[in-house]
Amino acid sequence: MKKSKEQEFNICDSVRVKEGSLDGWGKPSYVGFEGRIFDKYEVMGKVQIEIEFDSITLKQMSDKYIKSKIKEGIDYACCDFMLDELELSQPRDTIADVKAARKELKKKYGTGSILDKKGYNVWSPENVEAAINFKADPSEQVMKVSMAYVEKF
Repeated sequence: MKKSKEQEFNICDSVRVKEGSLDGWGKPSYVGFEGRIFDKYEVMGKVQIEIEFDSITLKQMSDKYIKSKIKEGIDYACCDFMLDELELSQPRDTIADVKAARKELKKKYGTGSILDKKGYNVWSPENVEAAINFKADPSEQVMKVSMAYVEKF
């Protein structure tokens, strides 16, 4: 039996934004961005996928792009996409690489992220790494990892 398109994409899979994909303003600003799937959910009957960008994508982001996302109150290191805007790819880095890239960007720009009460990034590379090492149904991975993270604080 052939897998549906939705079943092909799993938490922690590496993905790339397809050619022809547009942002919310009709501009191709994310084309070629790559990262790992952090969450998968449904909105109005359509599958949305949240990815955390890999270190290579983070390092290639322009100063203007990062500052605009921070000004909008949006985490520049993550983004939600429709299922048909993404394609599977091969990992280009490690979670440690992502963590190091985010640390460098944090030094330059501040957090630019959603933070908990103690100033920690709620959607950190550590959470993705824990999800990779957690062997369970993918729909349970993010919830368990996120809850474990939140419960620490």
